[in-house]
Amino acid sequence: MLPSRLTTALAVSAVLCLFAAQPVAAASSPIVAFHSGPGSLSLGNGLWWITATGMVSGDNQEVECALSDVTNSVVLDSTSWDFPASGQPGSDVSFFLTAIFTASTTVSIAVDCGGHDFNITISAVKRTSSGAGSTVQTANSAGSSFSGTSWHTVASLSLGKGKWWIVGKANVTDTSTSDTSNFSCRIHFSNDNDQTSQSLYYSPQATDEGEVAAQVGHVFGSAGSAKLQCRDPKGRPANVSNVKFIAYRLGRLTRTPYGGSTSSSGASSATPALITTYRNASFAMPNTFSSMLSLDLPNGTWFVSAKAVIHDADDTFISCSLVTPGTSPGVQSHGAPAGGLTGLYLQDEFTSADPTTVSVMCVSNTFTTSLAFVRISALRAAAV
Repeated sequence: MLPSRLTTALAVSAVLCLFAAQPVAAASSPIVAFHSGPGSLSLGNGLWWITATGMVSGDNQEVECALSDVTNSVVLDSTSWDFPASGQPGSDVSFFLTAIFTASTTVSIAVDCGGHDFNITISAVKRTSSGAGSTVQTANSAGSSFSGTSWHTVASLSLGKGKWWIVGKANVTDTSTSDTSNFSCRIHFSNDNDQTSQSLYYSPQATDEGEVAAQVGHVFGSAGSAKLQCRDPKGRPANVSNVKFIAYRLGRLTRTPYGGSTSSSGASSATPALITTYRNASFAMPNTFSSMLSLDLPNGTWFVSAKAVIHDADDTFISCSLVTPGTSPGVQSHGAPAGGLTGLYLQDEFTSADPTTVSVMCVSNTFTTSLAFVRISALRAAAV
Protein backbone atom coordinates (compact mmCIF):
# COMPACT_ATOMS: atom_id res chain seq x y z
CA MET A 1 0.00 0.00 0.00
CA LEU A 2 1.38 3.44 -0.92
CA PRO A 3 2.04 5.99 1.82
CA SER A 4 -0.76 8.59 2.05
CA ARG A 5 1.54 11.50 1.04
CA LEU A 6 2.66 9.68 -2.10
CA THR A 7 -0.96 8.80 -2.96
CA THR A 8 -1.94 12.47 -2.66
CA ALA A 9 0.99 13.59 -4.80
CA LEU A 10 0.12 11.11 -7.53
CA ALA A 11 -3.53 12.24 -7.48
CA VAL A 12 -2.56 15.91 -7.80
CA SER A 13 -0.14 15.04 -10.62
CA ALA A 14 -2.87 13.17 -12.45
CA VAL A 15 -5.25 16.13 -12.18
CA LEU A 16 -2.59 18.52 -13.46
CA CYS A 17 -1.86 16.24 -16.40
CA LEU A 18 -5.59 16.05 -17.16
CA PHE A 19 -5.86 19.87 -17.27
CA ALA A 20 -2.71 20.14 -19.36
CA ALA A 21 -4.18 17.73 -21.88
CA GLN A 22 -7.30 19.84 -22.42
CA PRO A 23 -7.31 22.13 -25.48
CA VAL A 24 -7.12 25.84 -24.66
CA ALA A 25 -9.71 28.00 -26.41
CA ALA A 26 -7.96 30.50 -28.65
CA ALA A 27 -8.94 34.16 -28.55
CA SER A 28 -10.88 35.11 -31.65
CA SER A 29 -11.72 38.24 -33.58
CA PRO A 30 -15.25 39.60 -33.13
CA ILE A 31 -18.14 38.83 -35.45
CA VAL A 32 -19.16 41.97 -37.35
CA ALA A 33 -22.50 41.90 -39.16
CA PHE A 34 -22.81 44.42 -42.00
CA HIS A 35 -25.51 45.71 -44.33
CA SER A 36 -25.28 48.24 -47.15
CA GLY A 37 -28.15 49.80 -49.08
CA PRO A 38 -31.94 49.78 -48.58
CA GLY A 39 -33.51 47.36 -46.14
CA SER A 40 -32.40 46.16 -42.73
CA LEU A 41 -29.65 44.26 -40.92
CA SER A 42 -30.75 41.00 -39.29
CA LEU A 43 -29.15 40.28 -35.91
CA GLY A 44 -29.33 37.13 -33.79
CA ASN A 45 -29.44 37.10 -30.03
CA GLY A 46 -26.41 38.50 -28.23
CA LEU A 47 -24.63 41.70 -27.23
CA TRP A 48 -24.01 44.16 -30.09
CA TRP A 49 -22.49 47.57 -30.80
CA ILE A 50 -24.43 49.02 -33.73
CA THR A 51 -23.37 51.94 -35.96
CA ALA A 52 -25.11 53.43 -38.99
CA THR A 53 -23.76 55.94 -41.50
CA GLY A 54 -25.22 57.43 -44.65
CA MET A 55 -26.51 60.56 -46.33
CA VAL A 56 -29.70 62.55 -45.80
CA SER A 57 -30.95 65.57 -47.72
CA GLY A 58 -33.86 67.97 -47.60
CA ASP A 59 -35.46 70.96 -49.28
CA ASN A 60 -36.75 73.64 -46.87
CA GLN A 61 -37.86 71.01 -44.35
CA GLU A 62 -36.98 69.35 -41.08
CA VAL A 63 -35.89 65.70 -41.27
CA GLU A 64 -35.24 63.22 -38.48
CA CYS A 65 -33.20 60.03 -38.89
CA ALA A 66 -33.72 57.14 -36.48
CA LEU A 67 -31.69 53.97 -35.96
CA SER A 68 -34.21 51.43 -34.70
CA ASP A 69 -34.93 47.86 -33.70
CA VAL A 70 -37.88 47.69 -36.08
CA THR A 71 -38.93 44.25 -34.83
CA ASN A 72 -39.77 45.71 -31.42
CA SER A 73 -40.36 49.35 -32.51
CA VAL A 74 -37.52 50.68 -30.32
CA VAL A 75 -35.48 53.75 -31.36
CA LEU A 76 -31.81 53.23 -30.49
CA ASP A 77 -30.44 56.60 -31.64
CA SER A 78 -31.65 59.56 -33.69
CA THR A 79 -30.67 62.97 -35.02
CA SER A 80 -32.42 65.75 -36.95
CA TRP A 81 -31.73 68.66 -39.27
CA ASP A 82 -33.60 71.76 -40.44
CA PHE A 83 -32.65 71.85 -44.13
CA PRO A 84 -32.41 74.91 -46.40
CA ALA A 85 -33.34 74.86 -50.08
CA SER A 86 -31.92 71.99 -52.11
CA GLY A 87 -28.40 72.61 -53.39
CA GLN A 88 -27.59 75.19 -50.71
CA PRO A 89 -24.85 74.75 -48.09
CA GLY A 90 -26.17 72.35 -45.48
CA SER A 91 -28.84 70.83 -47.76
CA ASP A 92 -27.23 67.38 -47.66
CA VAL A 93 -25.34 65.91 -44.71
CA SER A 94 -23.50 62.79 -43.63
CA PHE A 95 -24.86 61.17 -40.45
CA PHE A 96 -23.48 58.91 -37.73
CA LEU A 97 -25.78 56.96 -35.39
CA THR A 98 -24.65 54.44 -32.78
CA ALA A 99 -25.95 52.39 -29.86
CA ILE A 100 -25.18 49.52 -27.50
CA PHE A 101 -27.83 46.84 -27.94
CA THR A 102 -28.83 43.46 -26.52
CA ALA A 103 -30.98 41.08 -28.58
CA SER A 104 -32.78 38.16 -26.96
CA THR A 105 -34.07 36.88 -30.29
CA THR A 106 -33.55 37.63 -33.99
CA VAL A 107 -34.33 41.28 -34.79
CA SER A 108 -34.13 43.65 -37.75
CA ILE A 109 -32.15 46.88 -37.43
CA ALA A 110 -32.85 49.72 -39.86
CA VAL A 111 -32.45 53.45 -40.45
CA ASP A 112 -35.48 55.57 -41.29
CA CYS A 113 -35.11 59.18 -42.46
CA GLY A 114 -38.57 59.51 -43.93
CA GLY A 115 -37.39 58.62 -47.42
CA HIS A 116 -34.70 61.32 -47.50
CA ASP A 117 -31.75 58.97 -46.90
CA PHE A 118 -29.37 57.20 -49.26
CA ASN A 119 -26.07 55.29 -49.20
CA ILE A 120 -26.97 53.68 -45.86
CA THR A 121 -24.59 51.27 -44.11
CA ILE A 122 -25.29 49.48 -40.81
CA SER A 123 -22.66 47.56 -38.83
CA ALA A 124 -22.96 45.49 -35.66
CA VAL A 125 -19.89 44.37 -33.69
CA LYS A 126 -20.67 41.44 -31.40
CA ARG A 127 -19.57 42.30 -27.87
CA THR A 128 -18.47 40.20 -24.92
CA SER A 129 -19.89 40.74 -21.44
CA SER A 130 -16.47 41.45 -19.90
CA GLY A 131 -12.78 41.70 -20.73
CA ALA A 132 -11.46 42.19 -24.25
CA GLY A 133 -14.31 42.81 -26.66
CA SER A 134 -16.61 44.33 -24.03
CA THR A 135 -17.91 47.90 -23.95
CA VAL A 136 -18.42 50.68 -21.45
CA GLN A 137 -20.91 53.37 -22.40
CA THR A 138 -22.90 56.36 -21.25
CA ALA A 139 -25.86 57.96 -22.98
CA ASN A 140 -27.78 61.18 -22.35
CA SER A 141 -30.79 61.78 -24.58
CA ALA A 142 -31.85 65.01 -22.85
CA GLY A 143 -28.35 66.50 -23.13
CA SER A 144 -27.28 69.84 -21.71
CA SER A 145 -26.91 73.54 -22.56
CA PHE A 146 -23.89 75.79 -22.15
CA SER A 147 -22.07 78.84 -23.46
CA GLY A 148 -18.55 80.24 -23.21
CA THR A 149 -15.29 79.49 -25.00
CA SER A 150 -13.96 76.74 -22.69
CA TRP A 151 -14.39 73.05 -23.48
CA HIS A 152 -17.47 71.63 -21.72
CA THR A 153 -17.55 67.95 -20.76
CA VAL A 154 -20.83 66.51 -22.04
CA ALA A 155 -20.01 62.84 -21.29
CA SER A 156 -17.26 60.91 -19.49
CA LEU A 157 -16.27 57.28 -18.99
CA SER A 158 -14.21 55.68 -16.23
CA LEU A 159 -12.00 53.11 -17.96
CA GLY A 160 -9.61 50.49 -16.66
CA LYS A 161 -5.98 50.01 -17.59
CA GLY A 162 -5.61 48.77 -21.15
CA LYS A 163 -6.35 49.51 -24.77
CA TRP A 164 -9.59 51.12 -25.90
CA TRP A 165 -11.38 52.29 -29.05
CA ILE A 166 -13.44 55.29 -27.93
CA VAL A 167 -16.29 56.79 -29.98
CA GLY A 168 -18.58 59.70 -29.15
CA LYS A 169 -21.41 61.56 -30.89
CA ALA A 170 -23.88 64.32 -30.09
CA ASN A 171 -26.69 66.25 -31.73
CA VAL A 172 -26.03 70.01 -31.60
CA THR A 173 -28.22 73.12 -31.83
CA ASP A 174 -27.23 76.78 -31.99
CA THR A 175 -29.63 78.38 -29.49
CA SER A 176 -28.50 81.95 -30.19
CA THR A 177 -31.12 84.08 -31.94
CA SER A 178 -28.56 86.33 -33.63
CA ASP A 179 -25.15 84.65 -34.02
CA THR A 180 -23.91 81.76 -36.17
CA SER A 181 -21.57 79.19 -34.63
CA ASN A 182 -18.78 76.74 -35.46
CA PHE A 183 -19.60 74.06 -32.91
CA SER A 184 -16.93 71.42 -32.14
CA CYS A 185 -16.71 68.24 -30.08
CA ARG A 186 -13.51 66.38 -29.28
CA ILE A 187 -11.99 63.36 -27.54
CA HIS A 188 -8.61 64.57 -26.36
CA PHE A 189 -5.51 62.84 -24.99
CA SER A 190 -1.93 64.09 -25.02
CA ASN A 191 -0.85 61.53 -27.64
CA ASP A 192 -4.07 61.33 -29.68
CA ASN A 193 -7.04 63.54 -30.24
CA ASP A 194 -9.93 63.73 -32.64
CA GLN A 195 -12.33 66.58 -33.24
CA THR A 196 -15.29 67.28 -35.50
CA SER A 197 -16.89 70.65 -36.17
CA GLN A 198 -20.34 71.64 -37.43
CA SER A 199 -21.19 75.18 -38.56
CA LEU A 200 -24.73 76.29 -37.71
CA TYR A 201 -27.00 79.24 -38.37
CA TYR A 202 -28.72 80.83 -35.39
CA SER A 203 -32.14 79.78 -34.19
CA PRO A 204 -34.76 79.52 -35.65
CA GLN A 205 -33.14 79.73 -39.08
CA ALA A 206 -32.72 76.67 -41.29
CA THR A 207 -29.52 74.71 -40.52
CA ASP A 208 -29.53 75.68 -36.82
CA GLU A 209 -29.08 72.01 -35.82
CA GLY A 210 -26.68 69.23 -36.79
CA GLU A 211 -24.49 66.42 -35.49
CA VAL A 212 -20.85 65.72 -34.60
CA ALA A 213 -18.93 62.46 -33.98
CA ALA A 214 -15.31 61.69 -33.06
CA GLN A 215 -13.16 58.63 -32.31
CA VAL A 216 -9.70 57.75 -30.94
CA GLY A 217 -7.64 54.72 -30.00
CA HIS A 218 -5.95 55.08 -26.61
CA VAL A 219 -3.86 53.06 -24.16
CA PHE A 220 -4.40 53.68 -20.44
CA GLY A 221 -1.30 52.81 -18.41
CA SER A 222 -3.54 52.83 -15.35
CA ALA A 223 -7.24 53.38 -14.74
CA GLY A 224 -8.38 56.75 -16.04
CA SER A 225 -11.20 58.63 -17.71
CA ALA A 226 -12.18 59.60 -21.24
CA LYS A 227 -14.18 62.76 -21.91
CA LEU A 228 -16.35 63.96 -24.77
CA GLN A 229 -16.01 67.75 -24.73
CA CYS A 230 -17.78 70.40 -26.81
CA ARG A 231 -17.68 74.16 -27.33
CA ASP A 232 -18.15 77.06 -29.71
CA PRO A 233 -14.84 78.99 -30.03
CA LYS A 234 -16.74 82.30 -29.84
CA GLY A 235 -18.80 81.20 -26.86
CA ARG A 236 -22.19 81.00 -28.60
CA PRO A 237 -24.93 79.33 -26.52
CA ALA A 238 -25.60 75.76 -27.60
CA ASN A 239 -27.50 72.63 -26.71
CA VAL A 240 -26.32 69.03 -27.09
CA SER A 241 -28.66 66.03 -27.01
CA ASN A 242 -28.72 62.32 -27.87
CA VAL A 243 -25.16 62.04 -26.58
CA LYS A 244 -23.57 58.59 -26.96
CA PHE A 245 -20.09 57.83 -25.60
CA ILE A 246 -18.81 54.27 -26.07
CA ALA A 247 -15.47 52.58 -25.28
CA TYR A 248 -14.63 49.18 -26.75
CA ARG A 249 -11.89 47.21 -24.96
CA LEU A 250 -9.14 45.96 -27.29
CA GLY A 251 -6.51 43.26 -27.03
CA ARG A 252 -4.11 45.04 -29.39
CA LEU A 253 -3.97 48.63 -30.64
CA THR A 254 -1.73 49.91 -33.45
CA ARG A 255 -1.59 53.67 -34.04
CA THR A 256 0.03 55.50 -36.98
CA PRO A 257 -0.18 59.30 -37.08
CA TYR A 258 0.12 60.68 -40.61
CA GLY A 259 3.84 61.13 -41.38
CA GLY A 260 4.80 59.64 -38.00
CA SER A 261 5.99 56.37 -36.52
CA THR A 262 3.80 53.34 -35.87
CA SER A 263 3.37 52.15 -32.28
CA SER A 264 1.61 49.01 -31.03
CA SER A 265 0.41 47.85 -27.63
CA GLY A 266 -0.63 44.28 -26.87
CA ALA A 267 0.57 40.89 -28.08
CA SER A 268 0.68 40.41 -31.84
CA SER A 269 -1.95 37.65 -31.59
CA ALA A 270 -4.21 39.46 -29.11
CA THR A 271 -7.81 40.23 -30.07
CA PRO A 272 -9.78 42.32 -30.73
CA ALA A 273 -7.12 44.11 -32.81
CA LEU A 274 -7.55 47.67 -34.09
CA ILE A 275 -5.27 49.58 -36.47
CA THR A 276 -5.86 53.32 -36.71
CA THR A 277 -4.25 56.13 -38.68
CA TYR A 278 -5.08 59.81 -38.53
CA ARG A 279 -4.26 63.13 -40.18
CA ASN A 280 -5.38 66.00 -37.96
CA ALA A 281 -3.78 69.07 -39.54
CA SER A 282 -5.81 70.96 -42.15
CA PHE A 283 -4.79 70.58 -45.81
CA ALA A 284 -6.22 71.65 -49.17
CA MET A 285 -8.49 69.23 -51.02
CA PRO A 286 -7.59 68.73 -54.72
CA ASN A 287 -10.09 69.04 -57.56
CA THR A 288 -9.19 65.58 -58.84
CA PHE A 289 -10.24 62.37 -57.08
CA SER A 290 -7.26 61.70 -54.79
CA SER A 291 -6.29 59.88 -51.62
CA MET A 292 -6.57 62.00 -48.47
CA LEU A 293 -5.37 59.24 -46.11
CA SER A 294 -4.63 55.54 -46.52
CA LEU A 295 -4.03 52.52 -44.30
CA ASP A 296 -2.20 49.31 -45.21
CA LEU A 297 -3.84 46.14 -43.86
CA PRO A 298 -2.82 42.47 -43.78
CA ASN A 299 -5.03 39.90 -45.47
CA GLY A 300 -8.19 38.92 -43.63
CA THR A 301 -11.62 40.26 -42.75
CA TRP A 302 -11.80 43.89 -41.64
CA PHE A 303 -14.43 46.31 -40.42
CA VAL A 304 -13.34 49.85 -41.34
CA SER A 305 -14.65 53.13 -39.94
CA ALA A 306 -13.55 56.49 -41.39
CA LYS A 307 -14.33 60.17 -40.86
CA ALA A 308 -13.16 63.64 -41.85
CA VAL A 309 -14.02 67.30 -41.32
CA ILE A 310 -14.48 69.53 -44.37
CA HIS A 311 -14.10 73.31 -44.46
CA ASP A 312 -15.74 74.62 -47.59
CA ALA A 313 -16.21 77.82 -49.55
CA ASP A 314 -19.29 79.12 -51.38
CA ASP A 315 -20.69 76.94 -54.18
CA THR A 316 -18.67 73.95 -53.08
CA PHE A 317 -19.53 70.38 -53.99
CA ILE A 318 -17.51 67.60 -52.37
CA SER A 319 -17.54 63.86 -52.93
CA CYS A 320 -15.65 61.36 -50.74
CA SER A 321 -15.45 57.56 -50.71
CA LEU A 322 -13.93 54.94 -48.47
CA VAL A 323 -12.11 52.87 -51.08
CA THR A 324 -11.75 49.22 -50.03
CA PRO A 325 -11.99 45.79 -51.69
CA GLY A 326 -15.63 45.94 -50.55
CA THR A 327 -18.50 48.03 -51.90
CA SER A 328 -18.69 50.99 -49.49
CA PRO A 329 -20.89 53.82 -50.79
CA GLY A 330 -19.59 57.36 -50.77
CA VAL A 331 -20.75 60.64 -49.24
CA GLN A 332 -21.28 64.00 -50.85
CA SER A 333 -21.82 67.51 -49.58
CA HIS A 334 -22.63 71.03 -50.71
CA GLY A 335 -20.71 72.11 -47.63
CA ALA A 336 -22.10 73.71 -44.52
CA PRO A 337 -23.73 77.05 -43.71
CA ALA A 338 -22.04 79.97 -41.95
CA GLY A 339 -18.43 78.90 -41.22
CA GLY A 340 -18.56 75.99 -43.68
CA LEU A 341 -17.50 73.16 -41.31
CA THR A 342 -19.13 69.72 -41.29
CA GLY A 343 -18.27 66.05 -40.69
CA LEU A 344 -18.22 63.12 -43.11
CA TYR A 345 -18.65 59.52 -41.91
CA LEU A 346 -18.06 56.22 -43.74
CA GLN A 347 -17.78 52.50 -42.93
CA ASP A 348 -17.33 49.17 -44.71
CA GLU A 349 -16.54 45.50 -44.13
CA PHE A 350 -14.62 43.25 -46.50
CA THR A 351 -12.47 40.14 -46.77
CA SER A 352 -9.23 40.12 -48.75
CA ALA A 353 -7.02 37.10 -49.41
CA ASP A 354 -4.05 39.42 -49.91
CA PRO A 355 -2.65 42.44 -48.08
CA THR A 356 -4.53 45.54 -49.17
CA THR A 357 -4.74 49.31 -48.77
CA VAL A 358 -7.88 51.22 -47.81
CA SER A 359 -8.16 54.94 -48.50
CA VAL A 360 -10.38 57.96 -47.96
CA MET A 361 -10.52 59.52 -51.42
CA CYS A 362 -12.14 62.88 -52.17
CA VAL A 363 -12.64 65.52 -54.83
CA SER A 364 -13.86 69.11 -54.65
CA ASN A 365 -15.03 71.44 -57.40
CA THR A 366 -12.98 74.32 -55.90
CA PHE A 367 -9.42 74.85 -54.70
CA THR A 368 -10.65 76.58 -51.52
CA THR A 369 -11.94 73.49 -49.71
CA SER A 370 -9.85 71.84 -46.99
CA LEU A 371 -9.95 68.70 -44.88
CA ALA A 372 -8.85 68.08 -41.29
CA PHE A 373 -9.13 65.37 -38.64
CA VAL A 374 -9.21 62.57 -41.20
CA ARG A 375 -9.14 59.13 -39.58
CA ILE A 376 -9.34 55.49 -40.65
CA SER A 377 -9.78 52.74 -38.04
CA ALA A 378 -9.78 49.05 -38.99
CA LEU A 379 -10.97 46.31 -36.63
CA ARG A 380 -9.95 42.76 -37.54
CA ALA A 381 -13.15 40.71 -37.71
CA ALA A 382 -14.05 37.04 -37.81
CA ALA A 383 -14.36 35.64 -41.31
CA VAL A 384 -17.88 35.91 -42.72
